[in-house]
Amino acid sequence: MKNKTKQTGAVLVVSLVLLTVLTLLGVANMSSSTLDLKMAANRQAAFTSFQAAYSAIGEAMNSNIDFTNSQGVQSRTYAYGDSQTGIAKVTITVTPQTIVSGGAMLGQSLGGTSCFLLSEIKALATFSKASSVQFQGVSKRIAGSCGGN
Repeated sequence: MKNKTKQTGAVLVVSLVLLTVLTLLGVANMSSSTLDLKMAANRQAAFTSFQAAYSAIGEAMNSNIDFTNSQGVQSRTYAYGDSQTGIAKVTITVTPQTIVSGGAMLGQSLGGTSCFLLSEIKALATFSKASSVQFQGVSKRIAGSCGGN
């Protein structure tokens, strides 16, 4: 005599539900990892553009840009980086602001014999999809008398 039992397939249903839950967890983790990777890449690009702008300001201050030219705006474009890390494009703009006497610069009265040209250096760096703008004030002594300024 054979013992016949009725099987309902409960193990199959439970295992399919469990497999579906694990698949959804895996897909969610994969999406999270992709987002983390994009955020890290964007942060690195922002840091690279900041460093390029900051370096360009230092280079501009040590270059042959004529800071004593009070006639107008000067602009130059540089490329920073290499083929492995990528190239950041940096545009430097030097804008003369005002001429002041040496006494006004130092908070003293020097009789107006020294003049200083106050300029602003602006560096705009772009790298990948990130950009950074840095400003630096520069004062350079210029020859001649201020003429009462």
